[in-house]
Amino acid sequence: MGTFNIIFKGEVIEGKEPQKLAIALARYLKLPEDKAYLLLSGKELCIKKHLNASEASAIHAKLLSVGIITYLKEAAPPETKPAAKPSAPERVQQAKPATGTRNQSLKTPHILPSDNSKPRTAHQDYSSLSKGWQMIFNCFDELGVDKVGYRQAIRSDALRQRSLMERRKLRFNFLGALFGPLYYFAKGMFKKGLYLTLALAIVNIAIGMIWALFSDSAFIDRLIVAINTVTFAMQVNYDYYRYYRFKETLWPWLPKWMDKWWGVLSVYILALVAFFGLAFLINLSDESDTASTIKDSYLEGYEQTSIGQAFDNWSPCATIKWESHEAKNGTRTVTYHCQMKLNTFKQQEGKVYRLVTHNDDTKMVDLTKQAILQMSFTVNYDDSFIINDAQWDIDLGDHHYQPYVPHDSVLYDIYKDELYLSIAEIFSPKNILSNEFIRDIEQAK
Repeated sequence: MGTFNIIFKGEVIEGKEPQKLAIALARYLKLPEDKAYLLLSGKELCIKKHLNASEASAIHAKLLSVGIITYLKEAAPPETKPAAKPSAPERVQQAKPATGTRNQSLKTPHILPSDNSKPRTAHQDYSSLSKGWQMIFNCFDELGVDKVGYRQAIRSDALRQRSLMERRKLRFNFLGALFGPLYYFAKGMFKKGLYLTLALAIVNIAIGMIWALFSDSAFIDRLIVAINTVTFAMQVNYDYYRYYRFKETLWPWLPKWMDKWWGVLSVYILALVAFFGLAFLINLSDESDTASTIKDSYLEGYEQTSIGQAFDNWSPCATIKWESHEAKNGTRTVTYHCQMKLNTFKQQEGKVYRLVTHNDDTKMVDLTKQAILQMSFTVNYDDSFIINDAQWDIDLGDHHYQPYVPHDSVLYDIYKDELYLSIAEIFSPKNILSNEFIRDIEQAK
């Protein structure tokens, strides 16, 4: 009975991903996966030899079920050494023909008719396209880009034999570089344009964050623009080829649900949420870094401890808060808030009030509901800073008394861990007159 070889010509069922099937076939044939692309060269390859009809048909059907197109070809009989002349009875036995097995095998529908049969090719009509696109698409067809893959094709020897102009047009699309996602939209590739833009945005943010750890150079902006430009310019030709020839609207390696309209919408909603969340975290991080710049610094004359250690451990404070703010004009400030322990503040307030005013009236002390001291720092572009004067916010029930205090007085109290000069400034004539304190007290009485 005749035997058959299984022939593979690099063809797969339309709609299947050739690279994935090539890897699967390489595993089946126990070949290295990094050599799988060679199976898609388009050459006639014999992947199984000398199988009987049932075995060959079974393997052919199995491969076809996953999308791999193969052919059965009758194998040439193996060469054998001349045998000794048989005896007469043996010659009679060999002369008997096999009953029907050979004819039945040749009737299988998967047998190649002859060695001269041509491989099946798909003829595409690109006459509706411009001459530039016709040249690109015909070149892709000749290189077998849908079988070997785009990156393998543009590195092939066949492409190197073409002119420099053809290679440039095939690899780099000037309009894609200039218009980016808009060019994708103009060609009808909305989903690919949207997803590619989103992917590049993620890459840009990642590169920017990593770059910021090592350098603050503005070179990163030019680098990101170059990455985006080159990506669109080098990707659009192959994407449009797949879209025009195979009606491919999304890359096959992405989940199928991303090809639905609700998939696109959900991905972009998640992307927006992630973007604004990241922007918020970056803003918090920037503010935290600005406050840390102040807290980690040392003041002249107070080098024994840092600003953060002194301010955060000032004993009269019940709660402490640092806030960073950047104005629209770029001015950065850091504000220190100390909400006083009410009993401590009122006790010191009464003592200082009597010493400064020589008045034993405790009405103001009794009216005090809350006292907060704020001191701000203006941060310069080189992270040096200026200390601004402090301000009190004293809640007296019906109104607030908000006198300014020279920062030297507050610094003296903080670094001495006391509370005296900061309160004494509350009752200075300038503060009393500017805030009409006496009038407010009289009205409160």
